[in-house]
Amino acid sequence: MGNVLVSYEDIVTMVKIAPLLMQIRIVSRRQIYKDDSFIHSVQPNAPLVIHLLLFLISPQASQRASDKREKIFQKAFHSLESDSSESAIATTCGSEQVSSTATKHNDTAESEKKESAKRKQATRKCSAKKRTKENGCDAPNASESIKDKQKNAFDYDKSLKAKAEAVERILAATAHGHVCREWIERLREMDWVENQLIHIERIHAREAKTVNLQKMEISERMKAALSKRGLHSLYLHQAQAIEAIKRGSNVMLCTSTASGKSLSFIIPTIEDLLEGTECNELPAFIYLFPTKALAQDQLRSVREFLVAVNLSPSYCCTFDGDTDTRDRAALIRDARIFLMNPDVLHHTVLPQHSRWKHILGKLRYVVVDESHMYRGVFGTHVSYVFRRLFRLCALYGAYPQTICCSASIGNPIQHFENLIPVVPSDSMISFPPHYAFLQSRFLDLIDEDGSPQGEKWICLWNPQASRICNENISKSTNIATKKRKTKKVVQDSLASHENTIDSLDLSEDTQRATRSPIFQSACIMSKLIEMTVHTLMFCNGRKLAELVLMNVQGILKKSKATRGLLRRVLTYRGGYSVQDRRKIEQRLFQGDLLGVVATNALELGIDVGHLDCTLHLGLPSSISSLWQQAGRAGRKHTVPSLSIIICFDSPLDQYFCRHSDELFALKPEAANLQLSNVQILQHHLICAAREVAIFSKKSGSVYFDSFLWPENTLKTHVLSLVEDKKIIALDEHGYQLHPCLSSAYRYLSLRSTEDKVYKVLTSDDNDPNQWIELDEIPGTRAFFQVYPTAVYLHQGKEYLITHLNHDERFAVAERCKAELSYYSTCRDFTDVDIVRTFGTKAISSCTESSRTYLSTGMVSVTTSVIGSAMYKKRTMALIQSNTFSLPPMQHISEALWIDLPSYVEEQFRSAGYNWNGSLHGVGHLLTSLVPLFIRCDPGDIDTEHYHPKEQRSRPRRITIYERREGGTGIVSQLHSAFAEVY
Repeated sequence: MGNVLVSYEDIVTMVKIAPLLMQIRIVSRRQIYKDDSFIHSVQPNAPLVIHLLLFLISPQASQRASDKREKIFQKAFHSLESDSSESAIATTCGSEQVSSTATKHNDTAESEKKESAKRKQATRKCSAKKRTKENGCDAPNASESIKDKQKNAFDYDKSLKAKAEAVERILAATAHGHVCREWIERLREMDWVENQLIHIERIHAREAKTVNLQKMEISERMKAALSKRGLHSLYLHQAQAIEAIKRGSNVMLCTSTASGKSLSFIIPTIEDLLEGTECNELPAFIYLFPTKALAQDQLRSVREFLVAVNLSPSYCCTFDGDTDTRDRAALIRDARIFLMNPDVLHHTVLPQHSRWKHILGKLRYVVVDESHMYRGVFGTHVSYVFRRLFRLCALYGAYPQTICCSASIGNPIQHFENLIPVVPSDSMISFPPHYAFLQSRFLDLIDEDGSPQGEKWICLWNPQASRICNENISKSTNIATKKRKTKKVVQDSLASHENTIDSLDLSEDTQRATRSPIFQSACIMSKLIEMTVHTLMFCNGRKLAELVLMNVQGILKKSKATRGLLRRVLTYRGGYSVQDRRKIEQRLFQGDLLGVVATNALELGIDVGHLDCTLHLGLPSSISSLWQQAGRAGRKHTVPSLSIIICFDSPLDQYFCRHSDELFALKPEAANLQLSNVQILQHHLICAAREVAIFSKKSGSVYFDSFLWPENTLKTHVLSLVEDKKIIALDEHGYQLHPCLSSAYRYLSLRSTEDKVYKVLTSDDNDPNQWIELDEIPGTRAFFQVYPTAVYLHQGKEYLITHLNHDERFAVAERCKAELSYYSTCRDFTDVDIVRTFGTKAISSCTESSRTYLSTGMVSVTTSVIGSAMYKKRTMALIQSNTFSLPPMQHISEALWIDLPSYVEEQFRSAGYNWNGSLHGVGHLLTSLVPLFIRCDPGDIDTEHYHPKEQRSRPRRITIYERREGGTGIVSQLHSAFAEVY
């Protein structure tokens, strides 16, 4: 601000603009400092100078935090006003600090400026209200908003007290010696813990429902094999599933995690193999898993059963991208149970179906594990892969049964019918004799869980609850609370001009650190590890997982008693090499690891042995994910288990902290597919036409293509592809891929827009010329993680990125010899520019100049990484900024945008709201609502992001665009349904 005078009202306005962390430093009357350097002496009657230091936005910044900082400033300022009538305010932004002073002779000018500012503000408000009245809309009332906030704070205060009392009642009613109670009481003994534990959901133990093996219609060899494994009975749902499979039905099996669902399809598989060996007619089976790790985990179980019944373990194999090409021919020839993922089915099996015809022609079962994972765009792709698989099976003479398994899904029957192609029961198709095997199958839903369940406690832990209670309860003297070390904020700051409010308020950052969900989760995990409680923590993202591990290691290092536990704590996430992941999985399964910090890579049903506790840093993205993750603990069924959700200060997390009963009343979400998505359908029609001509009378594909694909596919989509010269018509031979396209559509990705990955390499400590691969990073994320000068984290160790090669796609990381005092972030921005407009319509009834318009079209989404910044770990103070240029990442996609009239912005600004932040928030709100009206996954769409420090001018626009290159049809469906969303 240079030498411009800044008033008290200006400072308050600055505080309200954004939740900035403010620091007030009072400088002696005798001397003035700038950037901690002495400038010059001042006369004895010189005014008192106050420096306001503005730092960058802190993690989990919120309106509540901003309000508190404003309150602290007001107290300090009013106290100083009563102490001295002469004051000047200097502001410092980032690393620059300038001072301005105001003396007595400026009082009149200052008052005039204040009055002028008030008149201007009143004029703006009147103008906004006038325009609002003309447009027939109501402006937000700032005073009512403040009253609402005060009422909400009071209600939340009462709610927190009630929750604390409820927690105490549960603990008091639990017997001494109960492991969950003991663990929680030990956690509450930590000196920084006050009232963060706000809810305990107690799920009682459940007895098993079993069926004796002797009553089951399975072979004696299988009964003997099960008895050798100590199994003399099966759970009720296992017995029901086996009976349904033996009847020839399709099965949708929906029971809890660790309920033994895999045994339901392994037993019929082994039984059929035993029968096949006797008649020398071996059937084939395909087990599909969404990840490679799940397939590897299941391989061990199936092979153990094969050995138990004296069959060769080579009958079962994994077949995925990691399978050596030299071994593939032998596996296709000898194996009968193939464990794979949909990607290899799409890229390898179906395009090369002639090599697999002896498998496809005798395919008995298709098992789809974790079927709830197939949703949104990815799930829609997989549903069409299944249609291509079943049409090839039909051509080779097979119609396999399908068994889908899921522990958390809200629409099991609907999802099965959308995902899996079936012969309709009311089919009017007259199949020729050689297709007589195409008969309608009954679908059995089995959801009565017969497995036992140990008692489970699920706790909500709100790091912000302590601060909220301290602020509210401190006003009342008749309620006793713990005394915080850093309570006297303003008084101490006024008593000592040498200290800052931050240093006192935080006691060298202690208060800020202890309120951090990351810090508290690391402390909780460290304490559990110290108690030898086997713990798995879930984090939303790779970098967050590595950061938590660093904090856990730092805590364990402080005590000699816990230093020996450092080797028993690791991270598990995507990007690690196959060998590293297998080692971690094995150590976790064997119980060697006491703690693992993981991303959702460990969410699915990999057998990780016995876990006592799961921690969740932030609420998972869905209820399905919450129950999947929490179900990783307590797999022994007889021992109680604990799950603790450490909430962030995000609106969603804090909402469920206030309404915890609602959280546990929610049911798993429905898994939605988009079978009407034209782009995806046409992609797979082209793939199918390349494999075998579609709608061909000569090959017979016309009989099953008529029900495998959506209605009117031939008349609408196939003929459209013929016009576009992507497929060609061959009379009775049907429709085949156009020769010009060759095999291009074989490389259509099911999951992402591109499959490029960057490798992170580091030199071997023993041999500097030898490179070791640390990680693999998706190409779309590489520039955000391995940019030049980046601090890269791997298993709690710090590395500096010294080189990034774009052509060969690798980054060089150098191991840091000592712990760094700073961390790094990249500086990036994303531009969403309209390329083409398909149509625009008004969606409000105001006057023409004040209407809101809805448009659809194509947009260019360009993300650029333009530099990096280093911040001190303790204070988050900016140390250094670097500028560099990386190639921009761009894709063209479909989008929908809403253009708002000018009076809306005027209303928000006059009410004191941040306009860009409001646009950003509404964009995120709309993207979260879209899956309620359109069958897509939240990850399929995104909105334009606004940086709080951004200065460039932007239109009054909310944009929602598809993440996929070219779009997938979501926007057109959203446009049709927008009246319901809006």
